[in-house]
Amino acid sequence: MSAGAGQRHDKGDEAGLDRVSSATWFLRGRSMPYRIDRSYDIPYVGGISRDGRTVYVDRKAYPALLAQGVLPGLIEHERVEGILLRRGMQYPDAHRIATAAENRVYAQLGMDFEKAQAVYPKLIRSAEDETVTRCPKDLDLRPYSDRPRDDRHLAMVKEAQD
Repeated sequence: MSAGAGQRHDKGDEAGLDRVSSATWFLRGRSMPYRIDRSYDIPYVGGISRDGRTVYVDRKAYPALLAQGVLPGLIEHERVEGILLRRGMQYPDAHRIATAAENRVYAQLGMDFEKAQAVYPKLIRSAEDETVTRCPKDLDLRPYSDRPRDDRHLAMVKEAQD
């Protein structure tokens, strides 16, 4: 999830991204085919399936992400984060490395990363303000359950998965 559970956005962990980007397991994960599904409620705007084959983009946020030009960065973030989580990395570390990968996409697109990241806060579903009615059963829940835990969103997602 691009905005992350309690995560402040910065440039991310560039050195960490450089360390993993040439590893065989990382390259194998990058080469795995994937699809984008924008038919679900995803509280943190984006997520990935446990097997890494589906990037989920929140159905209500999708038009704004597309209009603001940040969708490619979100997809990169989710893919990289998923690879690292499946490798056993803890969520906060995976999130920082994925943020660096996301920001590299924005740089390639000629976008300022701070302006790109500013799009996300207003799109994140508030646990207090909005209900989540439909979530994919295979959504990786570690961004909600690892530290820092987000029990409110985790409960909403689990209920919407049934």
